[in-house]
Amino acid sequence: MKLNLPKRALSLAVIGASVLGVSVIGTGSASAASWDCESEKHNMDDEAYDGPAPDNFNITVKNCIKAAGSYVYAKSKVTFDFLPNYGPPMSNTFDSAQFRLNVNRPRSGTDSVYLKKDYNLLDDFDRMNASGNGSTWTRTFKVYVGSKKAYTDGTLRFNWQNDGKGVKSYGYPKSPTV
Repeated sequence: MKLNLPKRALSLAVIGASVLGVSVIGTGSASAASWDCESEKHNMDDEAYDGPAPDNFNITVKNCIKAAGSYVYAKSKVTFDFLPNYGPPMSNTFDSAQFRLNVNRPRSGTDSVYLKKDYNLLDDFDRMNASGNGSTWTRTFKVYVGSKKAYTDGTLRFNWQNDGKGVKSYGYPKSPTV
């Protein structure tokens, strides 16, 4: 169905969407691009507990990216499967729990970082269901890359409560390069 709106009405609609913080993306092939993702599951042991009860945490991270012209869009999904006896609140288990999303530019030597964002996961962990499961998506970021390539990767950064070891990092694989 084609709408025949006057140009002024369309301009006002775009301005209104911009004021509300809505990104307006055209209907060309760039907006139809699919997400390229890579997932990996880690089984992590509670660093502060060495008793006989089970204490493993299963966390899957899916790092995603898609290209659209001179931009890439990046996001990650963190899915967790904890033992229900651990929470909530998860602040009894972690002093801190973060996920770091990176958008990187591949190049010879060390890859450079276009974007780095940290997410506090404790509130999301506290919203787990009765079985100890849940998930959360990061925000979707739009990053200008010009004609360069990019990929995403991520790191969970946990400070297990009462283990005396500080922050421990768990790396997750990079998405395909677009």
